[in-house]
Amino acid sequence: MEFAKEIERVLPNITRSDEPVRISGFHFESWDRLQQQLGVDRLDESCLFSDLSMGAWKGHWILHELCLQLGIDAYSYVQPLIGMEKEGEEYASVINRLIDNESIGDQNFLIAYESCKRILAEIQAKEIAWVLIVPPALGHSWEPENEILLRLLSQGLHGTSCQLGLLTFAGAVVPGDWQVSHAYPLGDYLPSAGSFPVAGLLDAGLLPRLQDRIPASSLRLAGGQLLIPPSARGKEWTDPAFFANALREQGGAAHLRVVFELQQLTSASDIAFLQWEASRRFSEGGYGIALRILESIRAEMRDALKLAGVVSQIQNIRIALMYFSAAAEEAAPEENLPEDYKASLYQSKAWGLVMTNRAQEAEPFFEKARSYLSKERFPRVYLYLLNISALNKLKTGELEQAFAFEKEIEATLAEQKAVDWHIRYINSINLARLYKKTGAYDLARTYYLKAFEVNNSLKVESDLLYANLCFAQLEERQENHKTAFIFWLRTCLHWLSNEAPEALAPRVAQAVLARVLSDRGGSVEAISAQLKQALLASAQRMHIRIEPWEGENYPSFCRIERAEEPPDIALGTAGIGVMASSNAGQSVYEGVHYRSLQALCYRVLCSLLPDLVGYRSIYTDSQFGNELPVSAKELIASCIRHRVGKVVFAEKKYSFSESEQMRFLMSSKVAICPAIASVDRQKDQIRVYFKRYRTPVLLSGLEKWVLENVHRYADVRQLHVAGNGEDRLFSVLRRLEEKRLITIYL
Repeated sequence: MEFAKEIERVLPNITRSDEPVRISGFHFESWDRLQQQLGVDRLDESCLFSDLSMGAWKGHWILHELCLQLGIDAYSYVQPLIGMEKEGEEYASVINRLIDNESIGDQNFLIAYESCKRILAEIQAKEIAWVLIVPPALGHSWEPENEILLRLLSQGLHGTSCQLGLLTFAGAVVPGDWQVSHAYPLGDYLPSAGSFPVAGLLDAGLLPRLQDRIPASSLRLAGGQLLIPPSARGKEWTDPAFFANALREQGGAAHLRVVFELQQLTSASDIAFLQWEASRRFSEGGYGIALRILESIRAEMRDALKLAGVVSQIQNIRIALMYFSAAAEEAAPEENLPEDYKASLYQSKAWGLVMTNRAQEAEPFFEKARSYLSKERFPRVYLYLLNISALNKLKTGELEQAFAFEKEIEATLAEQKAVDWHIRYINSINLARLYKKTGAYDLARTYYLKAFEVNNSLKVESDLLYANLCFAQLEERQENHKTAFIFWLRTCLHWLSNEAPEALAPRVAQAVLARVLSDRGGSVEAISAQLKQALLASAQRMHIRIEPWEGENYPSFCRIERAEEPPDIALGTAGIGVMASSNAGQSVYEGVHYRSLQALCYRVLCSLLPDLVGYRSIYTDSQFGNELPVSAKELIASCIRHRVGKVVFAEKKYSFSESEQMRFLMSSKVAICPAIASVDRQKDQIRVYFKRYRTPVLLSGLEKWVLENVHRYADVRQLHVAGNGEDRLFSVLRRLEEKRLITIYL
């Protein structure tokens, strides 16, 4: 009977640092010469390629080309589509998803990181010797998401038999902070032998349509794609109409067609197609590409209404990406536009102004936006407008009006039958901040709790850190130093356990660093230094003695879900619980301040938990997006879930055999998970919707039965009996727990 979580094999993490990318360079002369330089028998079997010579025209270009050659699926879209067809009340749902994505963190880093781990695993399995990138020619861009992936690849390939290389040519653009070393002398750059303009690796499906234009010297890869030699990429692009027509007839090539449509762009062009493709690029994470397409359309657009639609799309993307300065500098809309357009354009300009500390300038634009946006037709969108308007009132010193707007939102939400959890969260956070600013700390705490309750069982890494940060700062203001200390310690534990700290949500990073919100997050080192300073100061206020750190073997911190084997022990005291192993773990990041924080956090833990001394790896359990265990019961429940048989909590020590752990499980209570927003009952299935982050799930069979009947039974034992004693019920319960559908607790 499965009563505990089986340890699944996870892909190893990639240890990162802020050191520059180091990469081998090969000046392209011919494919034969390249094969000699690389020391491989066949380029198509031993190498992976990605071609950026004509720029990137799809989000995560390199990732897609590498996944295609490896035969693995690339990621799905990470952002919603932003376009004029969703500018009405539907746009509130788009905003909700953008809010979730922002809270989850840097989507492009997360996609690149998770994909890179899969790519590295396949590279080693297939014994690939080289990953070779053709860089962009002058006038084209790498795009940030591609640079992120290559930085991760360069670090992840350390210690493997595969290497990363650049296939350079005359006019190739290389990022200034990269260190490119050429093992072979640079020969004379080859003159251009053609100007084949279709970007990237050429898919086999395009070959029949373009065969008369394809250079004969192209390299055929194992998957059937063609790599155009850099010497056949000229600056002069001829006959865009031919290529646009050829690509129009080929499914899956719309992103390539955009290039040629832009070359022959006029006011009579298919603007709707280009706007749609810009939306798709944004949804893929190709933010720079999306804006480049839209700015090209704007330059040629003469129709005032269509132009307003394009500008609105640009502005909405800017706000989503926190490009506030650019949004602030956009011209105010013409007064003869429809009111919906004016409301959107005034709001986005005002939003940019308030976020760049120009609140007085923003105020009249916010007033116009509120006057033009119909709260009857667009009630949810109007609440978001009130929310940002409240921030502007706060910055202009009109505190009472800021409270009035937020209280209006709160009252409106209280009257709604269907709760909008995203707006409730933001409204509660903002009221907490307002009360904190006025010194009403008890009310601030109430609203912080109300906000973070929305995310119970759903908290992502940024949420876990941010909740503890908010309470740490609040308790410090009230000089509750003991409570503040626990919150600071938990804040640091969440930070060090985060597998992708670089992706921390910008709002959270800047809250740690006390910076103005912008598209800039914070470096891992800067955040680590700030948290170290805060934790050290808090520990000193508690008169905790911190022993000096000796040696270079720093402890590692990791989420329990990534443990390769069960930890040896769990340790805790009131307010905090962790697990530990004597085996050394791999750190996700190497940096002076990050290492220093690891050492400090470990020493602080040892001062609270003396039995921790000597253990080298610390594991934390967020208990499925809630919080670290704070009591003996919670820590024991966590141990049962993760097969840990030894517990020390405060001065009490426990050990459990497997049969004893099973008895604990059978006496555990089961409840509907608070992450659930609503349930839609169908004939043989039920569809479950979540408050935030997660997509709906369909349940049938035993899963459906458990969710429908869990409230009828006092504990797992009664539920097991009612389910006819089926042993598979235990694995179903654990699966439902992981899906955030039920909660199992002692």
